Amino acid sequence: MQIVRQGNACCGVDVLPDAPPPVLYAAEELIRFLKSKTGCELPRGEHASKSIVLRLASDSERYRSDFSGMPATESYIIDADENHLYLVGADPAGLVYAVFDFINDEADVGFAGLGELGVRLSPESSLDVHPRKRQCSPQIAYRGFTGGILEDAIETAGGLSPLHLQRLDWMAQNRMNYYVLDPGVSTISPNDFRNVCRLLPEVKRRGLKVQWGHHCWMRWVPPDRYFDEHPEYYALINGGRRGDGTPQQLCLCTSNPAVARVMAENILRMLEEFPEVDVVSLWPEDGTGMCECDACQKLDILPEDYVTDAAPGKGTHYTRSRRHPNKTIRYARFVNEVARHVGEVRADVLLSAVFYHDIDAPPKGVTLEPNIQPCLTHYWRCWRHPLDHPDCENGYYNRITSEWAELYPGRLVIYEYFMGMSCYSSLPWPLVPTMHSDWRRYIEMGIQGAVLQSQGAHFTVYGPTYSAFARMSWNLNASIDEVAHPYFDDLYEEASEPIRRMVGLLENRFVSEEHDPENLKYVDSSYRSEFRHCLFPVPDAVARFLDAEAIAEIDSLMQEAEALASQPRTRANVAKVHAAVNYWRMAFDYFSALGRFRQLVAEAAPQANSAGERCLCLCEEIIGYIDLLPYPDVVSREMVLRIYWPTQHKQVREQMV
Repeated sequence: MQIVRQGNACCGVDVLPDAPPPVLYAAEELIRFLKSKTGCELPRGEHASKSIVLRLASDSERYRSDFSGMPATESYIIDADENHLYLVGADPAGLVYAVFDFINDEADVGFAGLGELGVRLSPESSLDVHPRKRQCSPQIAYRGFTGGILEDAIETAGGLSPLHLQRLDWMAQNRMNYYVLDPGVSTISPNDFRNVCRLLPEVKRRGLKVQWGHHCWMRWVPPDRYFDEHPEYYALINGGRRGDGTPQQLCLCTSNPAVARVMAENILRMLEEFPEVDVVSLWPEDGTGMCECDACQKLDILPEDYVTDAAPGKGTHYTRSRRHPNKTIRYARFVNEVARHVGEVRADVLLSAVFYHDIDAPPKGVTLEPNIQPCLTHYWRCWRHPLDHPDCENGYYNRITSEWAELYPGRLVIYEYFMGMSCYSSLPWPLVPTMHSDWRRYIEMGIQGAVLQSQGAHFTVYGPTYSAFARMSWNLNASIDEVAHPYFDDLYEEASEPIRRMVGLLENRFVSEEHDPENLKYVDSSYRSEFRHCLFPVPDAVARFLDAEAIAEIDSLMQEAEALASQPRTRANVAKVHAAVNYWRMAFDYFSALGRFRQLVAEAAPQANSAGERCLCLCEEIIGYIDLLPYPDVVSREMVLRIYWPTQHKQVREQMV
């Protein structure tokens, strides 16, 4: 079917004028990208003699019956006859995905990165398409992507930052579906809280769904509103109630029925104001901790051999082998009570309960309410090996994942640290091979999907993994190359080959143990002798798979990519990668020096201070470099520039004699 010939329109776009906002958004994006591609703006009009027809299944007699055997949400059909191209969605989201699939597959427009630089588009004056009939449905149902105000700052004057909107566009273009809206720290101001909510219409306009909140107990029961009159709402720690989030994690008194009621009331109040929300998080605060009051402890049943590895008065932190036997049960009982209150009024809303850190094992004897979606994190897993590796610390996570999946088939969501947790500091974390292996197995286990921890501020570094997951979500049978290579072809075009080889080099070194340095226990702060071959998400682990030889090879590949980059867009995207590589090189130099410094300190060697001064200088150089970077999506300025590297500088200074 001919769409455009020599810059002239051969058809129109047929969309119903009263169609839902996501359908109108899909029509606008179709017209916009085809105009960018051909220079011709297709006219909009219902029942044109030759047209691209955008319809929901409920409005399409021709295809309504074809959807009977497909999922009721997000599925779509692409088909054509002599005069019409049909893009039909089971629901508005399905139609949005159909449009972007057509633009990508038939109009040859690539959606790899954020904003204009992230879109590959080769202008042509004519466009003919030959689509075969395709019926598409997601194979991973829950495809969440986190976002927050710390990295993608929302302007308090009312505007939305470019990064926020670019991330939403990327999600729609890559057929993700849940935007996990994290309003930020628990002490966020009411004004900022409302500024975040300005995103909601933009999320819904793209056919996406909203999961509200992240770590949020202090937001649902804010101390500045309740603590003075009701200190009993908050956890007792060391003999006193605290309204400052101390202890962290289970920082509320979970045995007090009034607390669950207040949390539910505030959730329902938010849902009245923002009915667009589909899922609400009941995630406790980050860190560790729980209430020590008599009422909470009376509900605990402790085995006779129960021991804690915590210091006196700090009864909140337990190792994996000696975790509090009832802590997860406390949490599960509490979120069940909140879920019952909310469900009485809004049975249509799901409540997400995260099981992570030391509350990750299934709660024995407690069944989660049907309106709770369990979300399991592999908080400190090894990423060098797949989850089912037989000789790895992942054995623990493999076991509890199987237990959760068996208890809640079709309901379990995995929270994936594809950016190596926010503490990983925008350093390379090449996970596609591990991710590809894990997710084929997860779906066989009946796991519903994932929430990907992400920040727009370092999309250049972790974009390959995000993109591969998005592609795999719609085709679990695709090979690693099939889910990974399009990202590089779309973003770096004529310079894609050396960039792809560079990432392949990182992936090969990441999974290999042969490059571990001799002083490994000093280089890697997560080192444990019984699992010395495992890689955990700490920044200094980068020195385990990068060395001088790898850095030299990466530099050579970057020079090759720069020489091949002939287009302005390609040069700009390669320049961002080069900026990231420069940072990685500086970080490697620092962590190598830090390992040497740690070893000298441990040996009480007289050269320790000199080695410490070297670390301080390297740290200051890194801070200066990041501060001058002109790119918004290479290094996280909030977590890396303002927090991580100044903390490193302080810690080295404190260790010097």
